[in-house]
Amino acid sequence: MSVRQWMAGGILCLLTAACGEEDYVFPSVRTSLVELHTDAAGTLAALSEDNGTRYLLEARKDNTTYRPDTTYRCLAMYEPLASDGDTPYARLYNTRQTVSTIPAPPHHFSPVKTHPVRLVSIWQAGRYVNLHVQIRSKGEPQVFGFIEDGIDNDGDRRTCRLSLYHDNLGDIEAYHRDVYLSEPLWHYRDTLRQGDTVAFTLNLYDQGYRTYEFVLK
Repeated sequence: MSVRQWMAGGILCLLTAACGEEDYVFPSVRTSLVELHTDAAGTLAALSEDNGTRYLLEARKDNTTYRPDTTYRCLAMYEPLASDGDTPYARLYNTRQTVSTIPAPPHHFSPVKTHPVRLVSIWQAGRYVNLHVQIRSKGEPQVFGFIEDGIDNDGDRRTCRLSLYHDNLGDIEAYHRDVYLSEPLWHYRDTLRQGDTVAFTLNLYDQGYRTYEFVLK
């Protein structure tokens, strides 16, 4: 199965509701980084959470064209529904684009740019190392990617050194904008194993270069 990567940016459309009934129960909507899967017809057919839970998607009107048999990484707003037998279903409301490109060596970027970001959170979940960062922007495009700086061997343990590529393309630092990124650990399934370490470095506005380490589970 191929994996299509989405460019950073876009607006997350939040749903709002108004109701006069005091006992109205709001749906159990979740907002999470997930994988969306299309079927052979190019229709969004399933959603996978980072904990391994997979939902079939309720049919919905969607004018977007998707590639058949493809997995998309995105920030999704969705609602788990009552199960139909052993098959759980979910209703998809909205998605937000994320950056989830395959890491490349430094010479691929030529030159390497690491303009600063503000780190909101970074965490390992399932097949990814996820980041929520804020950039200073006036709404113009900026470019992100993942740099593979090398894999070090220390006895029977390996450390994969990664860093964040960020080119602000001269965008004016006017206001903060949220960006979500997911570095695909599945890319290293034949290289790294349980107990190995991923060391991820990024340039922060207020702290300079910081490295965060994650031991693969």
